[in-house]
Amino acid sequence: MPNMNEPWQTVPINFWEDFDQELRLLKGRDWLFRGQSNADWTLKTSLDRLFADMQPIIESAKGSTRRFAEKAHESLLIKSFQTNANLYLNFLPNQKNKLEWLAIMQHYGAPTRLFDVTFSPHIATYFALEAGSGECCIFAFNQAAIKKVNQETMNAKNYRSLKPKIFTSPDTFLIVFEPENGNERLVVQQGVFLVPSKIDQPFHDILGNYALFLNEPICKKFVIAPHLRFEGVERLRKMNITSATLFPGIDGYCKSLRFQILETTQSQMALD
Repeated sequence: MPNMNEPWQTVPINFWEDFDQELRLLKGRDWLFRGQSNADWTLKTSLDRLFADMQPIIESAKGSTRRFAEKAHESLLIKSFQTNANLYLNFLPNQKNKLEWLAIMQHYGAPTRLFDVTFSPHIATYFALEAGSGECCIFAFNQAAIKKVNQETMNAKNYRSLKPKIFTSPDTFLIVFEPENGNERLVVQQGVFLVPSKIDQPFHDILGNYALFLNEPICKKFVIAPHLRFEGVERLRKMNITSATLFPGIDGYCKSLRFQILETTQSQMALD
């Protein structure tokens, strides 16, 4: 049933055929997807999680309720990375292009305001199934609707016109960001980013602001029943969606070995 406190429509999935049918109702590349291995997790950027993890440590050390200066801390993270990136990387973007710098930081595991999404619902399914054993979920974000609201409320003809404003605008909004300087992993995973203009507001709440303007879902949350996990991994393997294909190199191959036991079990079951 719909939850009026959430900015998404929750859709329970008890058969993979149900998921396939739901996908047929979505209009092509109007939607972006994200898989999460625990259906109870809310939508948070890695920067959100950093602040949440560090806040209790700060309060304990200082004996106060002092909070992060989020914006200043993000600027410090970017500046620190820019100062030292030349020690590790051969290519560096323009110093002023913060979004391109954040994309590189995200790629190497630094906390950022970028929110990973993909054009492929099946790749999102991989990330939903890669860990855990309980209910997982796949979020679908209506990027066409996000663009429509931006055009109507901010006089924005396209996402490009909002990119320079993402760090300075007093308005609260999201953009879809595809780096000019991509990487192999981003290409293989058909990845892009949703980027919020505010880092002192939960991503969940910013998404909810868009839902208020629309008569259609801004987001759908497909909750995958636990008993579908085994079959789901097999479905993805037949599509050649595995750790080895999504993470080029030996690290991806090693990740793929985690599922070797499932493939072995599947073969044994076929023989029984």
